[in-house]
Amino acid sequence: MIRLAVAQDLETLSETTESAVRIRCLWDAYGPDTAFLRFYTDGVGGWLSVMDGVGVFHTLSAVTEEWVSFIRFYAGLRLLHCDGNNATSFCASPDNPSLRTGVVLRFNAEAPSAADDLIVKTARLDSVYALLNDCFDTIAPFDAWYVDISHRLRHDLCHIAVIQEADKPISFASTVAETEENAILGQVATASTSRRKGYAGRCVLDLIYRTQGKRLYILPAHKAAEDLYTKLGFIPCGTWAELTYQ
Repeated sequence: MIRLAVAQDLETLSETTESAVRIRCLWDAYGPDTAFLRFYTDGVGGWLSVMDGVGVFHTLSAVTEEWVSFIRFYAGLRLLHCDGNNATSFCASPDNPSLRTGVVLRFNAEAPSAADDLIVKTARLDSVYALLNDCFDTIAPFDAWYVDISHRLRHDLCHIAVIQEADKPISFASTVAETEENAILGQVATASTSRRKGYAGRCVLDLIYRTQGKRLYILPAHKAAEDLYTKLGFIPCGTWAELTYQ
């Protein structure tokens, strides 16, 4: 039976996929007793987190009809992120959600031996958001994005890498989810006037250096990004899916 998760349930959350890492990061960052974030489990390895209308689902078993119904009727859920092999179960919903999928890459090479002197580790987050907003078609509203990243930075659950010109960010990357053993790199963006100079790769490599010892994932947004990350030492390890509900 699906129910609200409690601390004892954490042993059933296996960080073997990037979706599970996202859920565990939210648990570590905010805990289970907040009004804006909910964790649900079936007690046998199935998990769902929901915050700001965004759900993250993980299971290593087959998706049950109970989970399909629970998510279908969850009030206010507008987007569901899950592992690619679970997506077809939710696509059959009468709600007819739109589907995006992509590859998950895992770092499988030797980490850099030193930090990059060009990279800075702090920046004005409003300026970073402006850069991300210019580079991505969809991004969380500023207030939600700012509260989350600033909270995780304060609690050492996030790393950022920034390249600046005249104190303005021109390239950026961060860990969008981070736990004791794993991290997901993302939000990789470079201003249009500063591209093809290797800045994005340098930001990613600096994060790799600073998160050594952790299993690292990244989800490329397009083929050019996948080619870049492959050159940096990432290899395919699975797929992700996002379902958007109308």
